Amino acid sequence: MKGRPTEIATTFWLLGLVLAATALGAEGLASMGWTSHRQFLPNVRRGYLPPEVCLPRYGEPEYVLSLNKAFEPHLAAGDFNGDGWDDIMMLHMNFPGFETSAMDVLFNDGRGSLRLATEEAFLGRVPEPNGTAARTEVADFNADGVDDLFVPDGGPDAPPFPGGQNKLVLSAPGGKLVDATSQLPQQATITHNAAADDVDGDGDIDLFLANTWSWNDPPIGPQILLNDGLANFAIGQGRLPPYIEDLQLTFWSCGKFADVNGDGSPDLILGDTGDYENEATVLLNNGAGFFSALPDAMPAKPWSKTDHLYDIQPAYINGDAHIDLFVAYTRYSYMGQHIQVCINRGDGTFQDQTAQRLPQSDNQRPWIFDLLGMDINHDGHLDLIARPWDDSNPDPLVYLNDGHGNFSLEPMDFQLSAQFYTFLELENDHRPDLAMSHWAASPPSSVYLIHNLGCR
Repeated sequence: MKGRPTEIATTFWLLGLVLAATALGAEGLASMGWTSHRQFLPNVRRGYLPPEVCLPRYGEPEYVLSLNKAFEPHLAAGDFNGDGWDDIMMLHMNFPGFETSAMDVLFNDGRGSLRLATEEAFLGRVPEPNGTAARTEVADFNADGVDDLFVPDGGPDAPPFPGGQNKLVLSAPGGKLVDATSQLPQQATITHNAAADDVDGDGDIDLFLANTWSWNDPPIGPQILLNDGLANFAIGQGRLPPYIEDLQLTFWSCGKFADVNGDGSPDLILGDTGDYENEATVLLNNGAGFFSALPDAMPAKPWSKTDHLYDIQPAYINGDAHIDLFVAYTRYSYMGQHIQVCINRGDGTFQDQTAQRLPQSDNQRPWIFDLLGMDINHDGHLDLIARPWDDSNPDPLVYLNDGHGNFSLEPMDFQLSAQFYTFLELENDHRPDLAMSHWAASPPSSVYLIHNLGCR
């Protein structure tokens, strides 16, 4: 072979690298200290080095796009077209909800950004939720391996409080979406919260609806909706204790599934608004989707019986095999933040260990509306993210786990300027980014991305 010595050496070095790549594959190169380049095709395995153990640093908000719509933007993250990348469903809420607006889907472009894809993605009609559908449930309801979306739609949040029709968006072949609301019970409810899991052990994802008071006669209380495997949902009669369904006796605003007694079936933890002064309640699943109350299972509320329970986050906190709970409370005035740490005794009853595991001071800050478990510093221990409903300081509160189930508040700057945001992985690098939008009294409303830039 002719050529200068440096060219010859370079040629052999490149040839050796190609042969090594062929022999080892992408994962082999990653193990040698290489990170494979992102692939922009669906269903391609992407190799990445594990993220470094550190707290993240977030960049300035980056403008992505504007929509000719106003109102409150509510964002839900999931892979809605099955290409392996996180997308965004965007709901446009007009409080109190007498006007409706079609939702939008923003697909991940595979290059660290989002693009508007509503018209190309939806086959037929696009759902138009009302103004109170702030909480959604992302799950694979039709068992095709792609995320779907359930939207609790309570209708107008003003007299005469008629309730609304919940919405369902399902994935379809070819990365498409369909409005499958007709596959839900056709009823007007005020569904304040929902939870999804396989309650009857038949392999598909069912729903719990925390239906609250409406002026329907009679008002429709909490329900279990059973999935037939094809995302056709029917009301599960007799699945809940009668007093749980009776809105004259109880007012459950929050429900979460978790297997609290370790029998392999999801149980149901309920919290109330404080109007009826009920303590949080645990309902045990008999394995077939029928629930019964476990007496005295939950600790007392932190301030008084009129406290609102706003969210529940199941998590393994103290290192044993029993699921524990974080519970977000606020006062009846919606001022005050308290995160209760409930440790499972092993039988589905819980002990309050807040004082030793997550010390907090009494306060009058705006309420926490959402709890999220996330290992934000990549040390192998689940941390807690709490999202307050606070216009003046919308950044989530980050509580770091010391590895033994004890949590401390870590000041962080997420560069947020609105409380309408969600975490997502834009680049499949296991580093959570953020999508954000602002309330807009008049069009347009804009979407911004806040990238995780790595270690701070």
